[in-house]
Amino acid sequence: MNKLFEGFSTGVFDIFPTSNLAMAGDTELALEPLIMRLLFTLVKAEGEVVSRDHLLNRLWDARAGSDEQLTLAISKLRSVLKSADPDTAYIDTIPKRGYRFTQAVTPIAASQPAKDERPSIAVMAFADMSPMAEYEYFGDGMAEEILNALAKVSNLRVAARTSSFSFKGQDQDLRTVGEMLDVTHIIEGSVRVLDRRLRITAQLIRSSDGFHIWSETYDGVLEDVFDLQESIARSILKTLMIKLELTDPRLAPNLTYNETAYDLFLQARSLNARQHGEGVLTAAISILEKAIEKDPDFALAHAELAHSHSLASTYMGTDNKAELVDKATARAEIAAKLDPKLGFPVTLMALGAFTDGDIVGAIDLAEEAYKLEPDHSEVVMRLGYFYSAIGRNKHAIPLLERAVALDPIQGRNHQILALALLANDELDRAEIHAKRAIDLHHYFAYDTYAAISFMRGDYEEAAQRTVSGPIKNMFGDAFDQGGGILPMARMAFGSDPAQRKVMGEMMFTHLYDPTRPPGIPLLQSLLRTGCAEKFFIAMGDRPPPGRHGSLLSMWGGSAPCVEVHTHPKFMDYAEKNGLTKAWRKYGWPDRLL
Repeated sequence: MNKLFEGFSTGVFDIFPTSNLAMAGDTELALEPLIMRLLFTLVKAEGEVVSRDHLLNRLWDARAGSDEQLTLAISKLRSVLKSADPDTAYIDTIPKRGYRFTQAVTPIAASQPAKDERPSIAVMAFADMSPMAEYEYFGDGMAEEILNALAKVSNLRVAARTSSFSFKGQDQDLRTVGEMLDVTHIIEGSVRVLDRRLRITAQLIRSSDGFHIWSETYDGVLEDVFDLQESIARSILKTLMIKLELTDPRLAPNLTYNETAYDLFLQARSLNARQHGEGVLTAAISILEKAIEKDPDFALAHAELAHSHSLASTYMGTDNKAELVDKATARAEIAAKLDPKLGFPVTLMALGAFTDGDIVGAIDLAEEAYKLEPDHSEVVMRLGYFYSAIGRNKHAIPLLERAVALDPIQGRNHQILALALLANDELDRAEIHAKRAIDLHHYFAYDTYAAISFMRGDYEEAAQRTVSGPIKNMFGDAFDQGGGILPMARMAFGSDPAQRKVMGEMMFTHLYDPTRPPGIPLLQSLLRTGCAEKFFIAMGDRPPPGRHGSLLSMWGGSAPCVEVHTHPKFMDYAEKNGLTKAWRKYGWPDRLL
């Protein structure tokens, strides 16, 4: 291994490629894996020019469009370096040739952050090779069950489903995939179903060089699916030469013995993974109800149905959000009772408790879920989310960082981490994760992105960021009456507190309806404009279903947010919402210490 790969110093930076981190004094900058790989490729050339062709072939396999991607990546890398050292040019452009790293580089002695030496693996979505290509969901399900089986092995690190499945349908070089997911090995495969006969092909690949370590084909019938999962998982573990002391002789336990129930479960889980789209969640709920009719003891089907209801309470435009949360909680309780080893349904129960105003109960349940499944990205994220919601962001940030590490291509994880970092006044890191969330199509992050500019005093950039991107603005169509919404964004994110409050009051007048849950645009605009009392009214005596995120935003260090959590009526609001009870048990918020 190149000695620089473990860490090197250059200029004001200490760079740790294995952790995708750059340290400039006390400032920690997180780099995207591809950007770190670009930096490392330039650095190891030892001052020589690295041609564009070499970079295109090494990092993008010279795919169509990669030339523009390289230009963008160089720009991103320069921006990161300039953010901590604006007076130094680290990268020279050599016209018609390529790029050169200009600064001296020194290897760092073994004092860098400890590297996780466990073998690591990502299970990619299995391709559907059936004649009519109608079993895509089955291929996804097969891959996910193998992933879940491997995740139970304590000395193996497994990339989360969201991250590994994000490459589905893409013709990506597996070396690049391995770097982006930070794994040493990759499993890919295919399924073929014909006349109830099942053929599964799986192969294990070393991500550093794309070498095929192992390949196997398994034949059976649909009823053999669980035994096939176990055979594949054990073959992989044997090949990786991991010594295990298994307490359960089955790595891939039978989820259900009803073939139809399992088939329906896979279809619905595939829909839940999409989250957005007309009728997607409604269809998932209907399909899972049918699966449970076939097998009422199918624990994961109950858990997935709870997940469907929970997603619907956030993403579906409906007035019965509280009813959906209640349904999610009820199904999660059934799942947890059927399989007490599952942590994910306990996390969904925690969300229900939080929505009911029982914040202490929510964190209690989230802690319990974390003990059950400490490597489940959703479980880890929600625990950090709850701590951030009560203002304990210093405690939340390590959990949210772990959630990002477990599932780095889940935009929501980056957005929630960005909010916690923003509340901790770590603007540079918050900006990196907010931008990453936007890149991953989590568009609520545009509000966070704008708030970062506001805290820096760049009011025009804050306004521009507010009205950027697919969500366009946080104000709603009611205000776009021919003059555009940018002038109102400038009022909301301007330097004049009086004008900010005028904008917030206008939002409240036009958008608040006491008979319906408040929308995210209203809550966020009241926070960003410092309209504390109106925010307390809109939030009510408990966080509205699907609107918990506004509590995370409340702890920001901007003047308007400070006006909210230092308002004379804030403690009354906190008492009614169960916040003070949570603080007495789990510690007081960082901003109030």
